[in-house]
Amino acid sequence: MPDLRANVCPKCSAPLQVGPYDLDVQCRYCGTSVRVRDPAPPPPPPPVSQFGHGAPMHPAAPNIVIVMGPGESHHDHHFTPAVHAAHASSWIIWAVVMGVVALTAIPGALLGTGVLSRKTSLPTTCGVNGRVVVEGKDVGAVTDTLVHAGVNCEITLKRVRGKTEGAIVEGGPNLKIVIEDSDIEAGGRGLDVGTNATVTLRRTKIRAKDDGVKADTNLDLTCDGCSITSQGTAVAAGMNAKIKLSNQAALSGATDGVDLGISGSLEAQGSKISGRAVGVHGGSTGLTLRLRGGTVVTGATAVHGSNSVKVRLEGATLEGKEIGLEADSVDFEAKDGTLVGPKAALSLSRAPSSRSGLDKLKLDGPLLIAGQPDAPKPIATATTPAATMRPPTQTRPPAAPTTKKK
Repeated sequence: MPDLRANVCPKCSAPLQVGPYDLDVQCRYCGTSVRVRDPAPPPPPPPVSQFGHGAPMHPAAPNIVIVMGPGESHHDHHFTPAVHAAHASSWIIWAVVMGVVALTAIPGALLGTGVLSRKTSLPTTCGVNGRVVVEGKDVGAVTDTLVHAGVNCEITLKRVRGKTEGAIVEGGPNLKIVIEDSDIEAGGRGLDVGTNATVTLRRTKIRAKDDGVKADTNLDLTCDGCSITSQGTAVAAGMNAKIKLSNQAALSGATDGVDLGISGSLEAQGSKISGRAVGVHGGSTGLTLRLRGGTVVTGATAVHGSNSVKVRLEGATLEGKEIGLEADSVDFEAKDGTLVGPKAALSLSRAPSSRSGLDKLKLDGPLLIAGQPDAPKPIATATTPAATMRPPTQTRPPAAPTTKKK
């Protein structure tokens, strides 16, 4: 603050009231205007630099490194070209450091590996967000699970053969598994995939002492020319499963062929499903089947469902050693379907709301509704002779004899 020049009026010598930042004040007695402080001196002119007269002088290179995160903006700083170059370098350093932390420190802390993509031998571990690719590997006989999988892992096995005392793949959730042209035997479960797994099997054989494929919920399984043989259930799918079979796929279980659980759907083209107890076992509600092109389902009971069962058959057969299809009620859409069962080709707890689809089925065995025998209504066709559709002709009774009056 500039020094005070005067604190009394130069005209009448009366004391002046001066504020801390006043430059001029007026005398209260005589009204004279008095300059009490001088203004602050202006700043010195900028030094002359190699960039020209009046240009700010900066060092040729910064003596500090500024590392900014994504939340900062270069508009918050005044950079020369040299500092801009240092700023660009700092972004590269920041990106590299953050990448190393994300790819190694976090996954490594969780599962001991942070590899995003690799070709490797078996057995192995796939870390969080990791990827494992194995091609042309004969693992022989191993004791451990072939792939221990973390969250969001992607696994591809091609032309892999061998035997493991554990599982082929175990882990999850959110796994993506592709196995092609492989032949693997598992001493436990074949694929133990948890929730939200997408599994694609092409021309692959899996043999398992436990369930062939075991999932908890939201399994999406595609089996293209694959074979799954299990001493348990070939596919134990859990809830909300979607299964597609094609090209002579074969699922065989010592208990059930497929256990779809609640709200499961199965679509099969030219495939075979067999179980010692049940071929396809639905949950308490929501079983949807679409079987086409020579698909055959076998078991003591070929198909067992409960409520909300929808079945579409196109050239498919449900062949039960005892019962072809057993459910509380069924919504049929059949073009060419056959149900076989010596005890009951079809056994329903209650009559269907519509018999249109039911009447188009070929039943090799009794139809039972609520445990009582029933029979589909005959269908009149265009070739039926018209005479056979008329009611029988009624004849008049003979007239009583009459007597003449004499």
